Amino acid sequence: MRTTNIVFLTTLVTAAAVSAFPDAKNQTREYYNVEMGTGGDGGDPFCDNLYEPVTGFVVHHGSRIDSVQFKYGLTWGDSHGGGGGEQEIAELGEDRIVEISGRSKSEIDGLSFRTLSGITHGYYGGGGGDDFLMAPRGSDGNPCELINVCGRAASRVDRLDFTFRCCCV
Repeated sequence: MRTTNIVFLTTLVTAAAVSAFPDAKNQTREYYNVEMGTGGDGGDPFCDNLYEPVTGFVVHHGSRIDSVQFKYGLTWGDSHGGGGGEQEIAELGEDRIVEISGRSKSEIDGLSFRTLSGITHGYYGGGGGDDFLMAPRGSDGNPCELINVCGRAASRVDRLDFTFRCCCV
């Protein structure tokens, strides 16, 4: 595993992105966002900017990740990347993505998503690049949930930047 990348990435906590939401007991808790990224500088920038829990995704892949698309709540974001490769679709319902792993270097070579309930979706893609793992935990010790995806893409996905919402400030 390439851990130096993750150690650096976990320092990208956005203190300005604190928000308050009621929890299951209707007590207000303050949440903060953690941003983590991997990949190269090719392609054109994109950002879904929907900031809701990810409830589904579509991945097109072959030897690399050709394209990705994410669903936030009931709303699908745009597709990013090219149209090649095998298509994989996952609907998560109330489950949440809490861990992302894969391989990358100048492009995203492979992806896997693990949910709060322990279900792993993927491995999608090939074996190039270096291993990465993104599984942030909040100050309360619980896993953070994926709420937004940005990155860079053209005919393939070159870079992915993930925003996770974590509890508690």
